[in-house]
Amino acid sequence: MRGGVNMSGWAGFSDEELRRMQRKGAEQRPAESGSCPAPGPRKAASSAPRSRQQLQRERALQQAAQRSRAAGEEALQAGQQLSEPPPERTSPGAPEQTAGPGAPSPRPEVKQSPAAESEESREEAPEVKELDRQEAEEVLRTRLQVLQQQQSLMEEQNRVKKDLLTRTLQLKSQQTQAEAAMLKTVRAELQQLETMATNDISILRGRIEEADWEYSKARKRYERAEAEFVSSKLDLHRKAELKEHLAEHLYAIIQQKELRKARKLEELMLRLALREEEREAGPAVETQLEAENVETVKEADFEKEAGTEEGAGSKKEAESPEL
Repeated sequence: MRGGVNMSGWAGFSDEELRRMQRKGAEQRPAESGSCPAPGPRKAASSAPRSRQQLQRERALQQAAQRSRAAGEEALQAGQQLSEPPPERTSPGAPEQTAGPGAPSPRPEVKQSPAAESEESREEAPEVKELDRQEAEEVLRTRLQVLQQQQSLMEEQNRVKKDLLTRTLQLKSQQTQAEAAMLKTVRAELQQLETMATNDISILRGRIEEADWEYSKARKRYERAEAEFVSSKLDLHRKAELKEHLAEHLYAIIQQKELRKARKLEELMLRLALREEEREAGPAVETQLEAENVETVKEADFEKEAGTEEGAGSKKEAESPEL
């Protein structure tokens, strides 16, 4: 009967239940050692048949197993640990409750009157005291089994967690290495781009400085050319004015020369007319020749004076650009 109890649906004692059972066993052991049973009931109990004691022992073990299984099922169903239920009183007249494998909880017992319960408790008190030690040993053995199961389960869970943690660490390490390699590649590319940009900037700066120097040269050349253009324009204007002035002077000289020629011709004509009247044709021709010679000498002198004035004007024009 003890080996036939089904423990598959039992999840084990909670810590609170184990502490209560230890406290209860510690209280019962001093009671057994300090209290001696009365000789009359002891003899009466010893005179009872052996089959009845075995039946009561098996019934107590069955009830303890049922309570343990019911507590485990309630803990599994409620999802939390529950306190130990109050101990139930056993009576010889109560029907036996067999725990089936599919039964979720034990059937409720039929309550009896207080007088009957007190009589039954007085009759069964020696047997219960004898069975307390065995029940404590059974509970301790069951507790050890539960603890071993819990320990093996915890070891398995720890092993699974450790494997999972190891795989996670390996995965994180691989990811970290990949990210470090990617970061190194990105840094190298950025350094290369920065080097290229620095080279381009230095080349452009050199070209800008060269262009600035050439621009300064061109600007100076332009300023010199502009100044030369202004001076040349002023010189051109002055020379144009001088040319016009000399042309006017030349026209005036030519006009005066023509006027002088006309006057001389008139004078010659008058002289010739007078001489013709006074003299004959021979002396008139000689006078005319002399007059022509005199006129030729005067024209030569006049042209010489005009050439001297033109040379002075060209000399002034040559000196004006230098100024």
